[in-house]
Amino acid sequence: MIIFTFFVFRRGYLKTFQQCLIYVLLYVILMTPWWVHQYEKYGEFVRLNLGDGIVLFSGNNPANTTGGGVGRYSGKSDMDLSQFYNIKDKFNI
Repeated sequence: MIIFTFFVFRRGYLKTFQQCLIYVLLYVILMTPWWVHQYEKYGEFVRLNLGDGIVLFSGNNPANTTGGGVGRYSGKSDMDLSQFYNIKDKFNI
């Protein structure tokens, strides 16, 4: 955003700063409900999501033949997550 505003559109320092300020303000306004929810649920600030690792693992796992789902402890799943069962979950999810 800074590069495009300042170098490509050549709007100067003040306009670049203004665009960044608007972006940060909108980001904070849109994310505040999520942050409050996460703080109430986990007791600490969580900027984004906690599930990125499992989603990336399921999408890139060769055992995932259907392309869907992120696995389950019980029920039908096309992923073997047993290697992760011994990891202590900080948030008891």
